[in-house]
Amino acid sequence: MRRKLSLTARLTLFYISSSCLVLLVFSWVITIAVQHHFSLQDQQNLQGKLQLVSNILSKVTAHNSKDPKLAEYLRSALVGHEDLQVLILTPQKFVIYRSAKLSLPLDLVDTKIKMGIGKPMQWTVGSQHFLGLIAALEHGDHAIIVILAYNQNNHRQFKLSFTKTLVFFTLIAALISGLLAWFVTRRGLLPLYLIKDQALKVTANQLDQRMPDEDVPIEISGLAVALNQMLDRLEDAFTRLTQFSNEIAHELRTPVSNLMTQTQVVLSKPRDLATYRGVLESNVEEYQRMTSMLSDMLFLAKTEQTTNVLKGAVINLPDEAANLFEFYDALAEERKISLKLSANCSDKVEIIGDVSMIRRAMSNLLSNAINHTPAQGTIEIVINKTLQYTSLSVINSGLEIAPSVLPHLFERFYTTANADRNSALEVGTGLGLAITEAIIKAHQGEIVVTSKAGFTCFQLIFRERSASI
Repeated sequence: MRRKLSLTARLTLFYISSSCLVLLVFSWVITIAVQHHFSLQDQQNLQGKLQLVSNILSKVTAHNSKDPKLAEYLRSALVGHEDLQVLILTPQKFVIYRSAKLSLPLDLVDTKIKMGIGKPMQWTVGSQHFLGLIAALEHGDHAIIVILAYNQNNHRQFKLSFTKTLVFFTLIAALISGLLAWFVTRRGLLPLYLIKDQALKVTANQLDQRMPDEDVPIEISGLAVALNQMLDRLEDAFTRLTQFSNEIAHELRTPVSNLMTQTQVVLSKPRDLATYRGVLESNVEEYQRMTSMLSDMLFLAKTEQTTNVLKGAVINLPDEAANLFEFYDALAEERKISLKLSANCSDKVEIIGDVSMIRRAMSNLLSNAINHTPAQGTIEIVINKTLQYTSLSVINSGLEIAPSVLPHLFERFYTTANADRNSALEVGTGLGLAITEAIIKAHQGEIVVTSKAGFTCFQLIFRERSASI
């Protein structure tokens, strides 16, 4: 498997590449500028020497271009310019003056004259490179052709040496930039290494470890905050899972122990058929209780995994409440409890949600209210709708719930046997209210419980974003 480059190596290579590209472009611009400078300087020198030759020729009497003083004047004026070559011709190609070491063949002169007079041009003779200028000067009644040429070999050697030096220092600068880039990248990514070291400390027994998010750059602080939020969720989920597992083990231990003990006692010696039958019937009750508990736990796990936004159907709360009253009417009548449905709004109060889950939540509350309402008591479902929310309240008369008990009502496996309340009332598995709370949270709502003045009220609140008028 090919090893991947580290972020430090990638950033360092990227910085070196960028630096090299910038430096090479900068070097190229400098080289072009130097070359242009030398070319412009040579052209200016050629123009200056052409003006000098023109002044010297003006001193020679017209029609006397063969004056011997002309060569002397030109040699005196051009002394010290070894790289400059001069050739002066008549239109008939008669040489008036030529430099001592002229390397310009006459046939090449003809070619260059045909190419144009008065324009700077370049040519090469052997290994010599020239920048020349051909001009026609008026001299009396005829023209004189003046050819000036600069040997550019010295300039070329300088430019070659300058280019090599520039490339060398460019490479040195790129190397130094790479080292600085590596150092700066390592320092800049130090918070990531700190986060990595801190993340390695996170284990199942140390979920309380958090990433440093204060003394880090703003770009990394967002990552640290996101990781901390993820760890918060994981710690909360792990804590709830551990608690849930402990609660399951605790709740299942008692019925399993009862079944095992009762079965062992029965099997310890021969019994009559009626005894065996009684034991089996007792075991069936325990099995039913365990089945109900396991079903509730599975439903609770499913509810907690539901997405925040449920794509369900339109639910008419008054109709659902009325259907529940018909289902529980016989049980309420047997316990001499009156049921009442009221609403301070129209009969059509709708929310969007999962029908089966909402029915389960309402059924849990109504069943719980019937179990904890004394004879001759009342249970009322009140439906209310405002611009901000829709609520359904289940209110029953009876003993008040102690304020110390209220915060625990929605805990799993919490029953009235754990509270300072009349324990003679029917006790369930302790999962009904936990399931109800999970269902309402899955619908982005909330459940509130109050108990005072002889009445207990469980209120389901659905925010406007999940309701439809």
